[in-house]
Amino acid sequence: MRVTILLLFISVNFIIGQEAKNEKSNITFIKSKKVSKTFNARAHTLIKGKNTKRVMVRCKIIPSNNQMDINSFSLIDSINKLRYRLSDISAYYVYGGPKINQYLIEKPYNKKGEEIEVSYAKYDPSIKDSFLDYEFKGYKICESKFPFSSGQRISTYYGVVESKKKFTIDLFFDIPKDLLEHKGYELYFGDQKIKNIEF
Repeated sequence: MRVTILLLFISVNFIIGQEAKNEKSNITFIKSKKVSKTFNARAHTLIKGKNTKRVMVRCKIIPSNNQMDINSFSLIDSINKLRYRLSDISAYYVYGGPKINQYLIEKPYNKKGEEIEVSYAKYDPSIKDSFLDYEFKGYKICESKFPFSSGQRISTYYGVVESKKKFTIDLFFDIPKDLLEHKGYELYFGDQKIKNIEF
């Protein structure tokens, strides 16, 4: 099990039980809900900030060609024109789960300016950040960032998940508290809309 870390959220710089199937992407929506930002059995990170809330969207995935580019998921706020990047993720079978690799968008340093390594993610520019492959014109990207002693705040992305069988995935997003209650949220995979989302 991964070590829980502290995550600082930088903003904009009732459970839904109905199933909705997206045949093209082999994604089945299961439910969405608000979750604790300080304790969650499936999330690997915590977040700080009184004005930030964490939400979760659960889907069933049938991988195409034994793999799934989960980095292509995003939560869209169609009212405020915001596009949220994943802040955390958990993928699992009935027992165990597929491996998930996490990457830093930029190289981290300590306060002395020395390059450092961290346990939860690595810097590897050869791994593409596919989140940026899809443009939502007029939308601003919102993402959570990890603080470093150098003063850097670095966001992360995820590699392709390899799996020969279907799995469940919990997608976590961090949203400003005052934007949480409206009904303009939509889950996207790449440029394809999966479902309208309520929390």
